[in-house]
Amino acid sequence: MPERDDFVDLPALARFGVALDEAARRPEPPRRPTLRLIVVWLLALLGIGATAAATVAALRSTVIQPPDPAIVAADQTPLASSVALTTPHSPDPAGGPPWGLRLTRSETGQTCTTVGQIRDGVFGIVGQDGTYRQIPTPIADACGRGLLLGSRIVSAATPGATRSIVYGVVGTTTRRVTLVTTRGRRTLTLGERGSFVAALRGYPEDSASSVELTAPDGRVTRHDLGARPGLVPDIAGAPAWRLQRYVLGTRRYCAHLSDARGPADRFKAATTAGGGRASVPTACIAPHGRFDWAASALRLRPGQKGSAGFDRWDYGQRPPRTLLLGVARASRTIAEVIVTGAGAPRTLTPTSSGVFALLLPASVDPQRLRLTVRLKDGTTQRGRPGHGVVADVVASRRPR
Repeated sequence: MPERDDFVDLPALARFGVALDEAARRPEPPRRPTLRLIVVWLLALLGIGATAAATVAALRSTVIQPPDPAIVAADQTPLASSVALTTPHSPDPAGGPPWGLRLTRSETGQTCTTVGQIRDGVFGIVGQDGTYRQIPTPIADACGRGLLLGSRIVSAATPGATRSIVYGVVGTTTRRVTLVTTRGRRTLTLGERGSFVAALRGYPEDSASSVELTAPDGRVTRHDLGARPGLVPDIAGAPAWRLQRYVLGTRRYCAHLSDARGPADRFKAATTAGGGRASVPTACIAPHGRFDWAASALRLRPGQKGSAGFDRWDYGQRPPRTLLLGVARASRTIAEVIVTGAGAPRTLTPTSSGVFALLLPASVDPQRLRLTVRLKDGTTQRGRPGHGVVADVVASRRPR
């Protein structure tokens, strides 16, 4: 539970959080079955005066109990007379009831949104025990003015059933909303007040989700919800990767790839049967030498690992892939990397620390890849897998 100071700008939310924490600490009655459905949301709100209401609840009935009105601010309190259940709905990737968006107005005139599922005309959500529970009107995910965009994460009993619900209210003047993911582009159908909802499998970063809004004059603005620098999506929706640069002793600079939802500290990474918290061999360049960048490419298969040590790695049960991993000697020297040899050319933009990565189908031969690296000083360099790479001094940690 966050400390009270974490919500200094939202005192009502802080009080609600403290109340939930106190309730969770009370002993449960003996032999009474308990279900806890934890719904986590990642919210990007664009506009004026946006506020968020807590929606993490311990569910023990077929109707979710709303928070005490005394601890909810007026701008987060929906009016029952303003309820509008938008259409169309989005199919559930896990096979449950379809997803929709409920719109209301707060007591101060803000627009409030609530994400939920629709079954037999009832707005609610399926718990991890399979029970469908109604979400009453007083519960809202967020209230604000202007453009509202979000990606709500719905956790599940298994990682494979986790879903991300992309939604928004863009107003009636927006001409088109396009959802962009690793699987391509899709134009979304707009409902009341320019509302939309799309249910995706996995976490937002797994699909690198973003939305593009087309204005009446044709101008397009893009809003990233799951795509951001340092995150590398899989090609088929498997868990995304975190891309980092670090110094290996005093002898080399390295690019490192590990599970995006795993610990930030790479030395605490561990693998699971489900394929989480995986890592791969690093690609390293010497601090001094004639190369400005280094890149490696290799095929990886489930179960591969190197021996324990400073640069230990374990691919876990991730699906087979061909991986390209690169690093610049100095940060911010590379403008872009163009990769050929795997179908249409692909352009990569390195992170601010100068590392880049690309996942490809395992059918791609690493040795057929070619790289054209354009530096920010205007020069162009060309190379292939192995260019500038300093091999790991421990042979048992090298990929085989």
